Amino acid sequence: DLMFAHFLKILILMGVFLLQSVYADIKIIDGDTIIFNEKKIRLLGIDAPETNQYCFDKKKIKYSCGLNSTKALIQFIKKNRNKSIKCIHHGIDKYGRFISECWTGEISINSWLVKNGFALAYLQYSDKFFHDEKIAKEKRLGVWQGRFIYPWDWRRGKRFKNNNNLDKKE
Repeated sequence: DLMFAHFLKILILMGVFLLQSVYADIKIIDGDTIIFNEKKIRLLGIDAPETNQYCFDKKKIKYSCGLNSTKALIQFIKKNRNKSIKCIHHGIDKYGRFISECWTGEISINSWLVKNGFALAYLQYSDKFFHDEKIAKEKRLGVWQGRFIYPWDWRRGKRFKNNNNLDKKE
């Protein structure tokens, strides 16, 4: 049946498109955005601090949590560079980026970022990483060690009200 053959061809093409493996060309844009095999990918279900975002650590010292997340992701990818990377695309966002979960070997990059406090579970879009966030919160890892503004609030312009007393370096 010609219709079935055509359908099968589409399924195979979708499979190749949806699941990319191989030792890939990967670039880290920030804590939740990468370019993988020349495709811009927004990591599914997570939200990392913005590049220009600052937080306060457990000693109330201001630090760049946005850059921290990016650096952590770069180090994680470097450490696992001998493992192949694969991404499963779940859709495309309004900016034309693929919404994906990506793995290095058997480890979900999305999960690892949340579990270590370098990104938050983006519950508005998915509850997949809710338990990873709980672990990071309990262990006070990454942003959970001190004070931070949720990235979705930061993008809307929310800032710390009175950071004069928090800025003092001891």
